[in-house]
Amino acid sequence: MNEFTYNEKLDMLNEQFNSLLADFKKYYIFSNKNPEYQDYANSYAQVKANIQNINSQVFKITSETESALTKLIDDATDINNKIGAEKKMQLKLKKNLGLIQTNTNSANLMIINYKELYNEQYIKNVTTFIGIFIVIYTILKVYTPQ
Repeated sequence: MNEFTYNEKLDMLNEQFNSLLADFKKYYIFSNKNPEYQDYANSYAQVKANIQNINSQVFKITSETESALTKLIDDATDINNKIGAEKKMQLKLKKNLGLIQTNTNSANLMIINYKELYNEQYIKNVTTFIGIFIVIYTILKVYTPQ
């Protein structure tokens, strides 16, 4: 059973429950106000039985959903284990063939080092540029005739 069927069943049961709840309230009051009138007591008992039936159907749908979910989790775990075994087999076969194993950690480390080198060179360039302007300004201030 798929999720749409469960949702449709639950929607249908919800609609039935809402209409039965109104009848339950009505017959509960009637049966308690007029306990000698047997039709109200019978209607109240019938509505109460219908509500209990809806509750049992909801419980059944819940247990079916939980069992389907457990089965899906077991299947996913099994597939994950098979994927892990195949990855190990692939590494073993690559090693047997003599293929070079890529090392992503060293590549990431190189990228980080280049970023640090870039930042250091950028700071040196900016400070040199600012220093040149300060030196030119100082020279002009000192050697310009006043």
